[in-house]
Amino acid sequence: DMEIRAFAEQILLSSDLGEKLWSPKQFSDEIPGKGFDVPSAPGRPKDIPLFHTKAPHSAPTPAGLASESIRGLALHSFAHHDLQAFELMALALLRWPDAPGGFRRGLAHIICDEQRHFRLYKERAEEYGCALGEVGVGHFYWKTVAHLESPVAFLAAMSHTFEQANLDFAQY
Repeated sequence: DMEIRAFAEQILLSSDLGEKLWSPKQFSDEIPGKGFDVPSAPGRPKDIPLFHTKAPHSAPTPAGLASESIRGLALHSFAHHDLQAFELMALALLRWPDAPGGFRRGLAHIICDEQRHFRLYKERAEEYGCALGEVGVGHFYWKTVAHLESPVAFLAAMSHTFEQANLDFAQY
């Protein structure tokens, strides 16, 4: 078993992508620790900083998705969204150690799903010729969610705002 806090620290603070993407088979939550201050940015490999000097690519049009390179750019963007999502979930685990155990275990397991989604998006983007870090990425999710003051606000922003928006555009 790995402590949820150690897992969250690894994800939030590591600048090694392999460490960010590793997850244990089982979790324990015996030592949730003290609340954690919000860092200016999560740890990241140098080639995929949260605050990028390259401009983010525009969202593709439905017709634009006929191009493999445009699909690669879209998948690159989705990969980065999922990376931000699991970093924010790790931050939530660290900020609110007194949150209910079910909430904490649930977030830990959702992080594992988001890690899997990230890997799938990254691999498929690379198949279309777009390696992670080749184009700029946005930091809207971090800027919007990192400083929320409660688990309830966090859940409302993550699921109703961001996930629902993805569902709204899924047909494209």
